This record gives sequence, structure tokens and C-alpha cells, in this order.
Amino acid sequence: MNTHTHRAEDAPHYMPLTVEHSFRKLPRPCSIDGQLRTRYLAPTVTEYLDVETGEIVPASLVRKRGDVTEIRLGESVLLREVALASLRPEVRRFAEFVLKFRNRRRGITPGIDTLVQWYGQYTGARADNVRRYVPRLFDAGVLVGESVVGPLFQYAGKGVAASSHAGEDERAKLIFADLMLETSAGKSATSVPEWLQARTDAQQVVRRALARLAERRERRSYA
Repeated sequence: MNTHTHRAEDAPHYMPLTVEHSFRKLPRPCSIDGQLRTRYLAPTVTEYLDVETGEIVPASLVRKRGDVTEIRLGESVLLREVALASLRPEVRRFAEFVLKFRNRRRGITPGIDTLVQWYGQYTGARADNVRRYVPRLFDAGVLVGESVVGPLFQYAGKGVAASSHAGEDERAKLIFADLMLETSAGKSATSVPEWLQARTDAQQVVRRALARLAERRERRSYA
């Protein structure tokens, strides 16, 4: 009986075996645990296990062969925060709005011109004022093209069906509609009911009338 089992095509050839931590420099200072830092302690794989042969292989050799691609998710999160932290608060809010509309083709749907208009509707800001934020997004690497986000903020598009691409416009409209509904709900929750506003206005009228009456009486007492 043949007891040999074949490795599945998508099964990993190497597994991390030994991990060490070392400091890596950040491109710009970033707040970590409430402190401004220029580097952080990052895990690094130094040895891999060949799952077929049981051989322990140095990470440098595995990387040299191109058999493993290292993705530092924690570092990517930090670098994204560094990029966003470089923006003024109002520009950062716009950047976060834009990033809600990322697609699976390393870009945004719709393009930045439409998102400028939508953000104006969402916040009540003038579109020409919002448009002034766009160059800052390019400076921070959030955008690298009119409809392309920077590498740090991209979604990979592999394995995404063409039908998904075709539905990006509708998906974007749904996201925007949800945001507008949230805004409307927030305004409704904080607005004063009409009956209460009417009563408040009436009370103010009465207070002003009483104040004028008291003022006239005071003048007569001195006459």
C-alpha cells in the first residue's frame, strides 16, 4: 500500500520555524503606545522548515530563492498610520472618507472628482474647499493617481471576478447612501423638536417683555 501523501498545490512549502525581534526604522515618527517613536520592535523569521524534507533552511536563502514573500502586516498598519498622521485633522477625515471607496483594483470607485462632490454633500462643505485637500493626499501617499491609491492602502485584485468589478459603481453608491443616512440620523438625534423650539421661543418673548416692564418701572421710580 502506498502511504505517501502528496502536498496540495496551495499548501505552503516552507513554514516559519524561528522568529526573532529586532528594531526597524520608521520613515517618519509615529505615535506608539502614546509615545513618539522613530523605530519599532518587529518580528523577523530567521529560519524556515521545509515541510517536505524536514530541512531547516536559513531565511536569507529562502528569500534569495524567491520561495517566500514576507508581508509585514503590523508594519503596514504602522506606516498607514504614519501617512495619515501627517495630515491635518480635516484633511485626514477626507482621506478616511476616500479610503472607504477603495476597490479591488488598487484604486477608488468613483474617481476623486466625484468623491470631492460627495464629501461636500456629506459634510456640508463647499466642493472647491474640499478640492484643496486632494494635493495633500498625494503628498501623503494616500493617492498616486486620480483613481489610484498608494501601495500602502491598496487592496490586491487577484482572484476577483469580472462581475465584482462591474458592480463597483453600485457598491460605491450604497456606501455613500449609508453614510448620508447615518448623518441624517445623527442630525435628527441632536435636533430640537419643533414643539420644544416653539415653547422656548415663546419663553424668550415673555422674558424680554418682563425685562422691558421692569426697566420702565425702574425709570419711574427715579423720576
